[in-house]
Amino acid sequence: MKLHDYYEGAALWDKSRYVQGYEHRRLMTGVEMIPKDCGSIGDIGCGNAAFLALVEAHRPTIRAVGLDPSHTAAARRWCAAPVVIGQIADLPFPDKAFDVVASMAVLEHIPEAALGRAINEIMRVSARYILLNLPYRERRCRIRCNACGCGFDPHLHLRSYDDPQIERLFPGFKERRRVVLSGEEALIPFCALRLLRFEVSARRFPNAICPQCGCRVPPVPADSPAPTAAPRRSILRRLWQMQPMITVVRE
Repeated sequence: MKLHDYYEGAALWDKSRYVQGYEHRRLMTGVEMIPKDCGSIGDIGCGNAAFLALVEAHRPTIRAVGLDPSHTAAARRWCAAPVVIGQIADLPFPDKAFDVVASMAVLEHIPEAALGRAINEIMRVSARYILLNLPYRERRCRIRCNACGCGFDPHLHLRSYDDPQIERLFPGFKERRRVVLSGEEALIPFCALRLLRFEVSARRFPNAICPQCGCRVPPVPADSPAPTAAPRRSILRRLWQMQPMITVVRE
């Protein structure tokens, strides 16, 4: 199985994920951090180009190009700018091709064997700036594959980053600005994930694919109990919504 089969899942690139809420705030934060004197940007690992679409809307004078290995994502791109199919460890761009090279929630997905080459490629095609979006001191959830027993992050996060790791990422580049994003999480599942090694249920991760054997999260078995009656579901939902929320640093 190729690791990037996960990224060919259409659900991952559904537009509704990016037009509101946390994901939209994350991308808009990136747009706001692009320096005013930049005339070009290359978004490496652009996915469906939601970030580039926002760049076009808010910084229309910037020349933009995207790159992603996923054909499914590229076929669903939002932006007018071109999106090239390619690999981060072998970028098809000349040296210093862009004033800004963006890597929005990408490096945490790169296998260790390709990470050094990917970082060197980002530095090679950047003329001035690098814009990063990284998981920051993330407490990652894990699910267990029912087929092979492998435990894995359902979003295929292979690593998170702390301050020393960020400082060492790109030799010769100096950090100019940092924004730390936080989000709210329900108290009960947040505490449970610190006590349990694996998620109790993998069904809330429908796009998850085991990186070891390629098995997808299985559907609900045919002999599963009937769904809870509507009044009972309503009561449980209200009780669930009444639990305290806590603010958690994310990226």
